[in-house]
Amino acid sequence: MSRAQDIARCLHERHLQRAHHRAADWPATADLELAYEAQEALLALREGGVPVIAGYKIGLTTPRMQAMCGIGHPIAGAVLAHDVHHSPARVRRDDFVRLGVESELAVEIAKPLGAGLGAGDLLAGISRVAAAFELIEDRNADYRTLDVRTLIAENSWNGGIVLGPPVAASDPADWDGELQIDSQFVDRGNSRDVLGNPLAAVAWLAGHLAARGQALKPRQWVMTGSIVPTRFAKRDEHYRFSVGSLPPVELRID
Repeated sequence: MSRAQDIARCLHERHLQRAHHRAADWPATADLELAYEAQEALLALREGGVPVIAGYKIGLTTPRMQAMCGIGHPIAGAVLAHDVHHSPARVRRDDFVRLGVESELAVEIAKPLGAGLGAGDLLAGISRVAAAFELIEDRNADYRTLDVRTLIAENSWNGGIVLGPPVAASDPADWDGELQIDSQFVDRGNSRDVLGNPLAAVAWLAGHLAARGQALKPRQWVMTGSIVPTRFAKRDEHYRFSVGSLPPVELRID
């Protein structure tokens, strides 16, 4: 068994036990490449074989999210096909140890994308955009002591996504976003907080995947990162997020 598989098996057991998050037992030489190898191994264990990937999430793309987690660079994870929900959606709070909700812009890939893309290539490479929520499973992590390798290995905590009604793609460089819970204003941000433009996050992901011998594929969705910091969900809450002129995405917590 490889070191990545060994780490993945330990993390898988913790998930099955619904244990609180803690750092994995990494070797002294462990780097982010080993963390992404462990992520792939963990997904294979969860799915009992090759996972069906519907897209990807990019985390820690805004200064506020990087400050929240104490990590100064983006990370990536896979979005599995059975974890894609469509607005208006309902999610059970008890299906998670601790459910976080992140308010994002999602983009749909129009053609294969690799490394070294310019702004024009990126805009031509997406077909639709949507307001979206990412569902986060952090298992009661202590954000003051996060280990980025363990966070990555745990599929960057992706627990699913909720897509709002998509519309034809346009440049999302400067779109205001607003989150409401139970019809009350909670927080706001702007798409430019996402690496200057959410398309820059897509470029980062394309380069990251290319370095691992992979590529973004048509009809995959990419979650570009939370415009406002994570909110931890309570039962019976109703979330509504709007960004730019896009139709809002809505989620109810059961």
